[in-house]
Amino acid sequence: PLTRMLFWMFGHTLVYFWLLPAYIMYYTILPKVAGGKLFSSNAGRLAFLLFLILSVPVGVHHQFSEPVFPPGTKFFMSILTFGVALPSFMTAFNIAATLEYAGRKRGAKGWLGWMLHLPYFKSKNFLFGYLICGLILFIFGGLSGIVNASYSLNAVVHNTAWIPGHFHMTVAGPVFLSIIGMSLYLYIKLSGKNLKFKSFANIVPYVWTIGLAFFSHGMMAGGLMGEPRRTNLGMSYTNPDSPLFNSHWVPTTTSTLIGGIVMTTAALLYFISFFGTVFSRPVRGQV
Repeated sequence: PLTRMLFWMFGHTLVYFWLLPAYIMYYTILPKVAGGKLFSSNAGRLAFLLFLILSVPVGVHHQFSEPVFPPGTKFFMSILTFGVALPSFMTAFNIAATLEYAGRKRGAKGWLGWMLHLPYFKSKNFLFGYLICGLILFIFGGLSGIVNASYSLNAVVHNTAWIPGHFHMTVAGPVFLSIIGMSLYLYIKLSGKNLKFKSFANIVPYVWTIGLAFFSHGMMAGGLMGEPRRTNLGMSYTNPDSPLFNSHWVPTTTSTLIGGIVMTTAALLYFISFFGTVFSRPVRGQV
């Protein structure tokens, strides 16, 4: 139990170590590429402070099923895990207000008209697509994380396919998309090269988001029906000859398969654009 506790105390905190650079991009880069300004810098500072305080001990919610922890400790850790949602909600409202300002600056009218006036597919602002798609995915990843934080609901999804479905939505969403988008953006700026295969670079985050939606939905839906997180080597729970077979899991694993194929397609498009840019000749000026 001590080894697992130390592992999760480090492992879950590590996820926030990956996530905080994405948050920095949301607060500093996203307002600029959207064509506006950050709605509240003070709210951003407070959100980062709360993350540093609340994110460290929340890994114990992975061990709610272990009797070694007394109920009081589990309750306290559950409260802290719910507390992490606070800076996430603060960020959601702050960035939404930021994007609304950018959209209205572009001439949007009405309550939701600003959503249609953002630079989703403009090659000069291709980074916007990576950041906004990551942010949308993180909303659903955070909502599914609330399930993990609840002691009673956690008992339903513990060690099921729900768990990898949840963390793929978070890590493969905002963390991965922001890193690859910013990598391409910085390389262009530092190398003095023009972006190659611009259409590929523009559609990658949207294709990836569609694929990840199928991928994570398949896992989480299967987890709610008892699909295990892991199986013994050589056993498949979608093989009719396996003792683990359950026909209810075939549609969910098929959804995961389809999502994985779509995500692989998005990755190939990204690599074509990235390495096409890497092996191109430098030009003067900036993209």
